[in-house]
Amino acid sequence: MPPPTAGLATQACPQCGALGATRFCGECGHPLPAASAPPEDLRAFVRAGAAEALGLDRRLLATGRDLLLHPARVAAAHLAGRAGGYAHPLKLFFVLAGLYMLLLAWVQPFSFAAEVGDGGSLTRLVYGDGVELRRVFAAHGLTEEAAAARFQERANAAVPLATVLSLVPLAMILGVLRRGRPLRDHFTFLLVMANAVWLVSLLVLPVFMASRTVGVALLYAGMYLYLGIGFFAVYGGPSRAGTAVRFAACVASDFVLRTLVSALLTVAILATLFYP
Repeated sequence: MPPPTAGLATQACPQCGALGATRFCGECGHPLPAASAPPEDLRAFVRAGAAEALGLDRRLLATGRDLLLHPARVAAAHLAGRAGGYAHPLKLFFVLAGLYMLLLAWVQPFSFAAEVGDGGSLTRLVYGDGVELRRVFAAHGLTEEAAAARFQERANAAVPLATVLSLVPLAMILGVLRRGRPLRDHFTFLLVMANAVWLVSLLVLPVFMASRTVGVALLYAGMYLYLGIGFFAVYGGPSRAGTAVRFAACVASDFVLRTLVSALLTVAILATLFYP
């Protein structure tokens, strides 16, 4: 049987200019337009265009399946450099985070009335009760609904970025808890686990329509369950007790960072709410 590259002439890569006689460039991985290759049909053309536009392809299904069923396997594959069958974790992170924020805004739209009703909320702390809040909005030519829509829009854009940036200090903490790995490995591990958590969050999202309290409880339970599965598989040592202590320290650090980032982000959005 002839090799799959048989009949392909040497040609220059349209991306980087390197010469090659394979289906893909050996330097940058860009597909080479082989003269002897059959032309793409319409479905292949549309599929390739969609994959290029969205940055995803059929690997997304395999990644989502394994993240839900075998999260530690996905993390191990990325750390070992064998993740060619999976979507890039950073790219997938922003896709899942953006999708979750959009669906959350639809399932449970942001409401200032609900926020100021919570005595311990930052919104109430900054602007006071509902009467004071509406007075502030009126002074800036905003209705409560318009202000809520603006807050939601900025949160949708800022939360994914702030969340991924918060993984950097957590990766540094992991480097202290488990030495011997580069910072890149810790960050990659956290990205993979975060993607598993985003998927769980999407599955739990319908529960928020029935009960926010139950939804939040399920969200945190799923978050730390998946983090624990991955942590014990990747960072497990000879002593399970020692691994449990390190995991507890990781959970505490994650909770503190998550709370701090959420508070700072809320204050930042509130502070810029009246700027277009």
